[in-house]
Formats: sequence, structure tokens, C-alpha cells
Amino acid sequence: MKTSLWTLVMEALFTLNLQAFLWMFVGTVLGVFGGFLPGVNATMVLVILLPLTYSMPLESALGMLLAAYGAAIFGGSGSAILLNTPGTGGSAATALDGFALTKKGKGNQALGIASMSSFLGGFISVVILLLLMRPLARFALRFGPPEYFAVSIFGVSIIASVTDNDTIKGIMAGVLGLLLGTVGMSLTGQLRGTMGNLFLTGGINTVPAMMGLFALTSAFNLINEKSVMNEGVQHKRNFKEELEGCLITLKHLPLVIWTAIIGTVIGILPGAGASIACWAAYKESFRFTKNPPKLGTGHYQGVIAPESANNAAQGGALITTFALGIPGSGASAVLLSALLLHGVTAGPQLLVQGIDLIIQPIVLLVISFFVCLVIGLIFEYVVSGVVNIPTKIIAPVIIALGMTGSYAFRGAIFDCFTALVFGILGYIMSKTGYSRVAMVLGLILGKMTEQELVRTSIRFGGDFSVFFTRPISCVILVVSILSILYSLVMKLRTSKN
Repeated sequence: MKTSLWTLVMEALFTLNLQAFLWMFVGTVLGVFGGFLPGVNATMVLVILLPLTYSMPLESALGMLLAAYGAAIFGGSGSAILLNTPGTGGSAATALDGFALTKKGKGNQALGIASMSSFLGGFISVVILLLLMRPLARFALRFGPPEYFAVSIFGVSIIASVTDNDTIKGIMAGVLGLLLGTVGMSLTGQLRGTMGNLFLTGGINTVPAMMGLFALTSAFNLINEKSVMNEGVQHKRNFKEELEGCLITLKHLPLVIWTAIIGTVIGILPGAGASIACWAAYKESFRFTKNPPKLGTGHYQGVIAPESANNAAQGGALITTFALGIPGSGASAVLLSALLLHGVTAGPQLLVQGIDLIIQPIVLLVISFFVCLVIGLIFEYVVSGVVNIPTKIIAPVIIALGMTGSYAFRGAIFDCFTALVFGILGYIMSKTGYSRVAMVLGLILGKMTEQELVRTSIRFGGDFSVFFTRPISCVILVVSILSILYSLVMKLRTSKN
């Protein structure tokens, strides 16, 4: 198996043509730029590029789309670090310590750290994709509603870890997020909390909610500040400092590898993806720190972990997409559409009979990581000067970008109002010590938790003992409970000290 796989990879590498490489380059550039813009996610970039693939060979089409897929997540870190405005949901955790580093005058290093972490995380996930695609796909088939519910509970367990010193306020914010996540139509057809508004039938959209909680809240806070930077600190473009950030990442290689594995595993699960992976990895960043700092105060591990995991989640999602034919996200659904356009059906048969069809696009994806690293460092060097713009200019620009990103997601003015409401709520929370991070986590996980609980109840006739009689769900739940207890104990010790 290993020999044949290596042979396929080498054949794909030596048969690459200039056309495939150029389209991969186009996908990488557009992905990085699109990811940097708030609200423009990987799905939107792929939808724009999909019509171009009609007349392309399969290898070029998939190579371009896969490159854009990974680059969009990569690009989202730039605006998160410089402006506290995540370009994508997978970059939300990066904004916490990334923006804090920028305010300290270490923005160049943070950008370099994010670039190298993204590169390594994506590279590791693709290696796992190539080596373990078949066994991991079989493992994913063993997941049913109880296992997915357990995964969502594991996500909820992170809330206790990512709260500030006031754990009670953090948990309260997380519970509010969970409740808001259940707004909309339930699996049984009942409407909850919609207040008669059709736009809320499908629930509260997480994109405008995050735009409000992070981008608009950041802008509101900046209105009272003279500069994005802390007083007495200035930002100067410095490519050398970006390269220093890359070296800092290499010094934390064990954290990179571990969080890349976490991101890959979470990415395999349909519906989980980069948004959950980045927070799970952010939690791990504290375990790799001898003296864990306060949340969002600017520690390097707080950028390394989420950036490694959110890019690795893309490789994990490809395992599910190619091996099972199950799109775990909107972006992977576009990739499946591209396969179908070229007469290829994803699933187990693809791995048995046509694995050579996807080897070359995956090789192109690996090459795109190297291209993405170079383009990303140059692009971030160019745009990093944005933090020197006076706040009376940059604050309205952030608000405009947040509103535009909210509207662009599905073209609804209602989403702009949603962003504004969450922006005001986020501003109040930031002033009163309630965790916006915990609310975002609850909002993301609320619907998933409820849906999988209902599905379990229907499938097993209300017998919830299945959560502990099925080995996988039992292990995940036990780990979640231990994780919550460990976090609470550590916080109690910290508060006593």
C-alpha cells in the first residue's frame, strides 16, 4: 500500500503540467485575498471559481479549487490579527491573542507565526490524508447521532477553558449562546424564538453574529482610542520580524503537530470543521504553556494552535468528502460538484478504482501550501500598515467591512441588523466582563447539540444510555467531563494564588 501510494504521488508530481500549476496559483491568490476580507469564506470563493472549471481537465479544476479552499482559511488570519476582525469563522480564536500581539507592537511576528502555523498544519493534514484516508473513512462511518452529540458536548466543554478569570460569567455567556443557537425551526417542525421573522427560521446566522461580536465590538472600542496600538507603541512594516515569527513557530513544533492532528480529526466529522477545530486547539495552547497567561493577553501559542488546527481541518474534511462522498461543509459540497461535473462520483469506489484521479490535485494542494506561505507573507507585509491608520478612520472602515461581510453571506439586509445587535451586545459584554468567546462557541454548538440529541432519541426510542454503552461516544463524553473538571480546578487554584 505504501509503495503503490508513493509511486502514485511521484507519477503525479512528474506529470504536472504548466496549465495545472497556473490554475493552482490563481486559486491560491484569490483564496488568500478572499479569506482576508471579513465575511468572504472558502465556500464563496469556490462558488465564484466553479464556473471556470467547466472546460478544464479534472486535475486542473480540483487543483485550483483545493488551493483556494486552503488559502481562504489561511488568509482569514490577517484581518483577525491586525484588526480583531476574523476573515473566516476558523480564524475567530486567532483574533484573541493575535490582536493583543499587534497592540503590543508584535503584529509582524504574529503574522509570521500565523503563516508558518497554517502552512505546517495544512501540510501535516494532507500527509495524514494520503496515508490514512481509507482507515479514517471507515472510522468515520462508525459515527452516529450519539457520537456526534458527544462531539458537540466536547465542544461545549471548551467553554470553561476559554473564559477569563470570572468562570461563572463565562459559563453564563456560553449558556446564552447555546440558547440562541436553538433559535429557529426544530427537527420536529416547531419554531422557537423567531418572533415571526422568516429570516430566523433557519436560526441565527453565525457569520453576522461573529462580525458583530468581534469586528463591530472592536470598532466600538477603538472609537475611544487614539490608535489601534497600545499607548507609546508603533507598528512598522518589517519582513525580518515576520520571518522571526516563522522561526518561533518551529520552536513550538510539538504544539503544531498535536493541534494539526486535532484539527484533522475534527475536520473528518461532517458539520464540525474549522470553527470548532480552532477553539479545541486554542484550549490546548494553554496546556503547552508552563505558566498559562490570561486569555487574550498576547501569547504566541494562542496564534500557533488555532492556525495549525483550522488549516488541518480542511485536510480532514477532504477525507470525508473523497472517501465517503459526504460534504461536511459548503466548501466541500462545491468540491463534490466539481467532481460530478467531470463524471467522477466520490465515495468508497473512488478509493478502490480511481484514487489516481485525486492524487494529482492533492499534490497540487501541497505545492499550493508553499506558494501560499510566500504569497501570504508578502501580502500581509503590504497590508500590515493598516494598523497605523487613525482610529477615527479605521473604526468606520471596520464597521463597513463587518456590515459588508454580513450582507455578502446571503445577500440579506437582516443580517446587517443581526451584526449590529450582536455588536452592541458584544460591546456591553466586553465592558462588564462576560466572555464573547464563550457566546460564540455556544452559538456554533447549540443547534448541533440539540439536533443530535433529538436524532439519538428518535433512533434509540428515548434510551439515552446509548451514550455510555457505545464505546466512542462514551470515551468522548468522559474526556469532556474530565476536561471541564480540570479547567474548573485549575481556575480555582489560579484565583486562590
